[in-house]
Amino acid sequence: MNEKDAYRNLMYFQTAKSESEYCENTLHVQAISQQTKWRNQHAAILSRSISTLEQHFINDKGTSTKDLPAAIAAVWKKLEEVDKRELGDTRTYKTCIKFPESLKFYEAQLVK
Repeated sequence: MNEKDAYRNLMYFQTAKSESEYCENTLHVQAISQQTKWRNQHAAILSRSISTLEQHFINDKGTSTKDLPAAIAAVWKKLEEVDKRELGDTRTYKTCIKFPESLKFYEAQLVK
């Protein structure tokens, strides 16, 4: 896995999180528990993706190990902003009803 794969993986994790929160908090369609279960099932991929980015930050960007948590937090913040800007307006009740299908799609896209 390279850093582009890692960023892409984290985008799918962020999209699933944002979508589940929208469904549950806005439309009252249960989705957060499904997203949490899905995230836990793919925890190893999430962990490898974060580790890959940490190594990228250390080796290619000169980030100190002390600054890694802040760098990863900034990645999550940026991904959340991208999700909101590019996908936020596309979410609907139909999207929420099909959330389990979305999780299957995201799973198929993850780089292992």
